[in-house]
Amino acid sequence: MVFISINPIRHIGRIMRIKGVTISALLMFVACNSFAQSSAIGIFKVNGKGEWELYTTRLITPNDRITVQFPDKAGRVDCCTTVTLEGGKRKQKEPVVTDEHKDQEVWTYKLKPQSSVKVAKPFIGIAIVGNIPDVHGVGELVHVENGGKTLVVTSCLGTEGVNVLARDGNNVSERLYLNLGYSVSPTCTDGMLE
Repeated sequence: MVFISINPIRHIGRIMRIKGVTISALLMFVACNSFAQSSAIGIFKVNGKGEWELYTTRLITPNDRITVQFPDKAGRVDCCTTVTLEGGKRKQKEPVVTDEHKDQEVWTYKLKPQSSVKVAKPFIGIAIVGNIPDVHGVGELVHVENGGKTLVVTSCLGTEGVNVLARDGNNVSERLYLNLGYSVSPTCTDGMLE
């Protein structure tokens, strides 16, 4: 059986309305997710040799800004300073940092140490990578504000490593894990990583 539309213009209008709804829904989805795509979290690490490293799933572009936590003179976490790359992306020799949320590949970048930031001992902090206009600290939290939305980034200890996670409202949108290779007292609470 073949159906023929009696009013083809009206029929096309319905299709267009359906496409319009689909396109509108797609645009809303892209707009809601563009915040998450315009930035990425990272782990900033200063190793025992004093080398500055960044671990992130983002492929860094020349337009990206890299903002990191750093220790203040008393050794407490402070926020934030902008740093620059000293080299291109590298694959990790062994998976020191993993993406526990989306299972994406984590890249490592060498950062140029800043003379104004003194790090006397190994340090691990939060990094934000992207073209974000407003990144600021609230205690040990990092708030990333873009277009009226706020992403809250925090860190906590698991049983053998450091978790860095971003929350968009109540939902975890990103989570990186740095394996320390030894046991530590966990500070992550139930539900914090979900």
